[in-house]
Amino acid sequence: MTLKVSIFASNNFIRDDKMDFREMGKSLKSEFNSFFEKIINGDNHISKETFLEARNKINPKALIELNNAINEVIYEEPNRKNLWKKYRVLAFDENLIEIPNIESLRDEYGQDKSQNATSVVVKVCCIFNVVNNIILSSKIDKSDVSKEHMTIDMLSGILEKSYKNDLILFERNHYSKEIFSFLIENNIKFLMRISKTDLNKVTIENKKYPIFKIEHNKRIYKVRVIRFISSVSEGEFLITNLLDKNLGAQDFIELFLMRWGEEAVYNDLKDKIQVENFTGTTKKTIEQDFYAMIYLFNMIEMSGSQYNQIKDKLNINHKKKSNLKLPIGILKEKLLTILLENSETKRRIMFREMMLQIKREVHLAQEINNAFIEEEFNSYKVKV
Repeated sequence: MTLKVSIFASNNFIRDDKMDFREMGKSLKSEFNSFFEKIINGDNHISKETFLEARNKINPKALIELNNAINEVIYEEPNRKNLWKKYRVLAFDENLIEIPNIESLRDEYGQDKSQNATSVVVKVCCIFNVVNNIILSSKIDKSDVSKEHMTIDMLSGILEKSYKNDLILFERNHYSKEIFSFLIENNIKFLMRISKTDLNKVTIENKKYPIFKIEHNKRIYKVRVIRFISSVSEGEFLITNLLDKNLGAQDFIELFLMRWGEEAVYNDLKDKIQVENFTGTTKKTIEQDFYAMIYLFNMIEMSGSQYNQIKDKLNINHKKKSNLKLPIGILKEKLLTILLENSETKRRIMFREMMLQIKREVHLAQEINNAFIEEEFNSYKVKV
C-alpha cells in the first residue's frame, strides 16, 4: 500500500518541538542497538540526534492509515460468518491509562488532581468487532473529554466508511440522550446496558410490548427496553433501537454477552502488548506508541481469528486462551526485515510466511472464560 504524502510533514520535516534522547526510555536504547545487529547486520553508526530527528518525521496519522488499510482488506468483501443476523456487531468502550508524569504531558493532557499523583491519566477509546476482535477505530485524548464528544467523533469516523449495518454495544456509562439521538438519526443500531436510575428518565409508551420514548431537542425517539435477572444482579436493563418483534429477549441477552470480549481485547492491549509502556514523553511520541500498538494488535488478530463464526462465541469446546507473546516477537523481528526488502515479490512471500507462522502460534479465540459465559447465558432469566 502507498501512503498518502499528506500524512507526513512536507520537505523533510518541520520540528514543532525538540526531542531529547531521555524521552525515549532506557529500553529503547537496547532496542536501537539490537535493530542494527539483527536487522541491518552491522554496528550502530547512527547518532542519537539523527535517530530522534528521523522518528520525529513520523506522523501518528500514518499508523492510523495503516490500521485503516487492515480494515479495508477485511471488509472489502462481505463475509456472513462475521455477522449476527445481518449486522456487523461492534463494541464501544473507553478506559483510562497512565502516561509518564512529565511537565510537557501535564500541560498537554492535564494533571491528575489526587495528592500522590505520579502519572498523567489519559482517555483511550476503541471500537472493535466482537467476532474477529479487529479494532476499527481508536483514539487517545484528555481524560476530561466528554463521553458525548469522544463517542460521536469516533462514530462519525465509522460512518464515513459507509458500512450500512453496524450494531454497536455500549456499557451503562454511555447513557446519553445526545448519543441516542446521534445513533438513531444516523440509522445506527445499538444495544446498551443502563441503570435503573437511567430507566426512570425515559417514558413508557406500551406496557405490553415495552416501548419507551426518549425526548431530545424537541424530538421523540422510540426505544425498546429488555429486563432480565442475572446470577449476580436482581435486575439488568438493556435499551435498544432494534424494534423488530422477531427478536426475543434471549437474542438480546446473547448479544449483550458478546460484548464481554471487549474486556479481553483491552487486557491484551494493556498487559501483553504493553499499551501503557510508552517510549516517549511528547504528545507525538505518545500517539506514535499508542497507534503502533493498535496496529500490532490488529496484525496479530488478522492472522488467525478474522473468520471466527458468531456461533463459536459460546462454544467452549473449540476455545483456548490466546498467547500473544510469540506472535509479538515474530512481528517485531520480521516485519522490519520485510519492509527493508527491495523486491516486491520477496516481500509478499516473506509476509505470507510470517503471517502463517503467527497463525500457528495464535489460538483462534478471545481470552475470555467461555465456560463462565455459557453458564451465565443459561442462568439468565427474562423478566417482563
